[in-house]
Amino acid sequence: MHAGPHHVARREIHRPGRTPSRGHSRCGRDGQTQHAERSQCVLTNRGCNEPWIARRGSGGKGDDTGREQAREPRRHAVAAQHPAPEPSGRSGDQRRGQRRRRSTRSREREAGGDRDDSPDPYRARPEPDQGDQESGRQRQRPVAIPHRCREDGGRKAAQQPDDMQQQTKSPAFDQPPHSIRAPRTTLRLQEIFRKYSECRARAVTTLGFLSGGASASRHRRLPHPPLLRSNERIETPMTTRYSAPFGILLCLLAVASLGAQEPAAVAGTVMDSSGGVLPGATIEALRGLRVVSTATTGTDGRYQLDLPADGSYRVTARLDGFAAGATDVTAGAGATADFRLDIAPLSDIVVVTASRTAEGSASVMESHSVFTEDDIETLGSHSVADVLRYVPGLNIESTGREGSLTSVFARGGESDYNHVLIDGVRVNANGGYYDFGRVSASEIERLEVVRGAQSALYGSDAIGSVIQIFTKRGTPDSGPRLSGSIEGGSFGTARGDLRVLGGAQQRVDYQLGVSYRGTSGAFQDRLTELDRFDQQSVDGNVGAILGDSTRLRTGFRYSNARANSVGPITYAPGDTGTGADTDDLTWHLDFDQTLSSRIDHSATVSYFRSGRQFVDDGSDPQYRVFAILEGTPGALYPAGPRLVRLLDQATFDTLAADPTGLGSGQFLAQNGPYNGFDWASDFDTQLRRPAARYQLNATWLDNQVLSAGYDYYSETNALDELQTVANHSYFVQQQFNVADAWFVTAGTRVDDNAHYGTSVNPKLSAGGYPLPFREGPLSSLKVSANVGRGIKNPNFSQLFGSQWVDGDLSLLPEEAVTVDAGAELTFDDQRWRASFTWFNNDYENQIAYSPSPGFAGDGLPDYVNIDGSRADGVEFEFGLQRPIGGLTASASYALVDTEVVTNVSTSEQFQPGQPLLRRPRHSGNLRVGYTRGRGSLNLNLRITGDRHDNSFMGLQRLSDGRGVDISVNPGYTLLTAGGQFRVHRALALFLRIDNLTNTVYDSALGYPGLPRAVVAGGRFDIGG
Repeated sequence: MHAGPHHVARREIHRPGRTPSRGHSRCGRDGQTQHAERSQCVLTNRGCNEPWIARRGSGGKGDDTGREQAREPRRHAVAAQHPAPEPSGRSGDQRRGQRRRRSTRSREREAGGDRDDSPDPYRARPEPDQGDQESGRQRQRPVAIPHRCREDGGRKAAQQPDDMQQQTKSPAFDQPPHSIRAPRTTLRLQEIFRKYSECRARAVTTLGFLSGGASASRHRRLPHPPLLRSNERIETPMTTRYSAPFGILLCLLAVASLGAQEPAAVAGTVMDSSGGVLPGATIEALRGLRVVSTATTGTDGRYQLDLPADGSYRVTARLDGFAAGATDVTAGAGATADFRLDIAPLSDIVVVTASRTAEGSASVMESHSVFTEDDIETLGSHSVADVLRYVPGLNIESTGREGSLTSVFARGGESDYNHVLIDGVRVNANGGYYDFGRVSASEIERLEVVRGAQSALYGSDAIGSVIQIFTKRGTPDSGPRLSGSIEGGSFGTARGDLRVLGGAQQRVDYQLGVSYRGTSGAFQDRLTELDRFDQQSVDGNVGAILGDSTRLRTGFRYSNARANSVGPITYAPGDTGTGADTDDLTWHLDFDQTLSSRIDHSATVSYFRSGRQFVDDGSDPQYRVFAILEGTPGALYPAGPRLVRLLDQATFDTLAADPTGLGSGQFLAQNGPYNGFDWASDFDTQLRRPAARYQLNATWLDNQVLSAGYDYYSETNALDELQTVANHSYFVQQQFNVADAWFVTAGTRVDDNAHYGTSVNPKLSAGGYPLPFREGPLSSLKVSANVGRGIKNPNFSQLFGSQWVDGDLSLLPEEAVTVDAGAELTFDDQRWRASFTWFNNDYENQIAYSPSPGFAGDGLPDYVNIDGSRADGVEFEFGLQRPIGGLTASASYALVDTEVVTNVSTSEQFQPGQPLLRRPRHSGNLRVGYTRGRGSLNLNLRITGDRHDNSFMGLQRLSDGRGVDISVNPGYTLLTAGGQFRVHRALALFLRIDNLTNTVYDSALGYPGLPRAVVAGGRFDIGG
């Protein structure tokens, strides 16, 4: 079920509401403005923004007086650069001057002088005889079009053939020119004839240049070849012999090309499911990946798309509150495309991770949650781990402070049962573990979480969940933007990010950003060494649309973090643990291509490099722990030992001498004389993972999508090149869609691993809408069910061994079969949403540590496969999908039961019947927000129940020396409050208080959580 915020995610292919690449300009909806004046028709260039003087002569401006007056300054500037011909109603002196100039040119031609007698491209044609004029009325002539408006890039001025200037008189010519529209066929013929005349003159001129004659040398002095009149030609030996045939050939080709570019159109009506028309719907025509035309339905629900040429297009219809419609259309004369749109779910955001194809949330039957950039800002999260705390069924445990080691347990699974992707690149360590505290929230544009086994698509580690992080991107249809944030507060905390992003030419987008976060540490007063954490990261990406159907994208991310990984300072303040340095680098190159309206394919090559170094000089003194415990040693949780309070040694000795001060069921415990030592260590890991992926998607019949692909990766321990594992995978998936109401997805993946052989992992997902989306108290009912098989490969240490343990190359991957089923309802016209999901997970072949009698190097494996454990439970979600008076709210709750089935460990915490460590049985959260005007407030409440844990302190009961490590970690409740005020469209200020009630708690036993912290800062977004 979808959880969390409900905002529309950005689509990769196009952006709604943007100006299309063609089809809209001041020159008309089809890019050409037709001016009919005294039976003369002049077609200006597509997309031209130059002014046009509609009427000349007696001063009439038609009915467009206001618009013509507004254009007057621009008209004067154009006239100054390209003088227009005077109207025929000029003075006698002007007419006599023109006759003298004409006579002078004639004498020069007769004398054969070298004077340039080529026609001026901006000069008017000779005046017609007075006999051709109507009585008393001056003949109207078009003003020459400035070269910036020319279709040929500004090389010719617009001229009309002389024989197009005589037309039959009509009373319509007395009307304003913008009210006249010639028949489309007539205009097309006129355009073809004009093109032919211009092309023939251009061909003759070009041949003259090639001949090297005197005329050619004269023409080189011009900024562009002149346009010849139909009754003029340049006499050179070459043009005399070849101009006619070559000119005719070139012009026929040009006319044929012009005919092939005949504009096309598609028209239709958009209605709702009951047949009512829908005004204001956005209609887009796509050719491949590009939007080539956009229209909006009128009050009658009708639209018309003007397209650049005949051919096949993908036409889509969208309107808020309705499910989008799409169809394939062959544009041409009389082409139509009508749409009937159904009421859509308010939370129908785009989800990619569930099927490796983009689909609406309403059709996704897997349990999933999506968080957008706005949601993350509202939560005040500073790492991806803080966001994941609000996903039902996920428990987040860390070693306390910002930047500390952070693990995710999904639906009771292990912390290495999560497949993690950043922009499609797998970033898990070898063996599946990932530290979720090392990704800053400022880098995230969208976060998707799909729960349940997904190895049918993703292979290893995808047992409990697939978590995909999408970093920020620019958009092709926006200008450059500068965005970022800066904040600071308690414990010397400072965070900030700065990024540049945008697009160009509606084909390219880009983003480059840097981020920093650091803190002096909340527990510096308890430690003898620094408790500091610093992280710097840089990420960038660029995408480009090539042609109409191909998209390329490449991106990278580099992160470096340094911290002191302190020990369990709740019990031993003197242990500062080890210094931990991490370096991560990801890079990817993506190729996507649409082969047809039904087939597309994609390919990706990627590289992941990860380095970890943990160093401890062993200088910390031995620590001692003295405590009062209660409970029964060796008993199953929750009856096992739990901490009452810690003691200093003097108090401990007093109670040891007189135990009457202890309460009922309480006893004294301390760590043994050989525990609590600090050991010098230096542990490094270096992982290299090149990978490649290919996927083909084919749509058949009505929205039935078949996907197939191939995955490859190779993992190498850079510190020992012999430790290499290669994996080849092949997958296929079929998505069935029945009447847009019922959905079934079936798929399987075959993994061929170099060490454990072949593994087959299928999945099946099904569900639909017994009650489709509608208006009313009960707006919809959705049911779903999923079953799948997941695997997790052994890590290098388990396969190859190390200085501490012996490996076993025959180990099998861990396996799990997961099942879930649920229902989702919406109420009150989809204002409220509620969901319920039941799940059951059976884990098999889990790898357990079983130390051999000897030491490492004795040849006896220290790891074995066992039956493992199980987990089951329920997840609830409830929330507002639309604000009520500015108020928003959402809540979730999860009940998770876990149990060890079999084990080989002698530890009491891992015996059959015990719950798994660090999985609380009860957990939940509540989020409330209020927005009014420029300000907003939010409260986030998070509840974590008691959980089974282990202090790993080596405690012993004082009375008999029995091992009694603490096994119960009490629950806690945390409250976070925050507010934001938007000072300006580009600037917002915020304040946040974490752990408002200053609750004292351990995230993991021995690792205290952060006390109250206050942070203030601002966000800015400039440009775009």
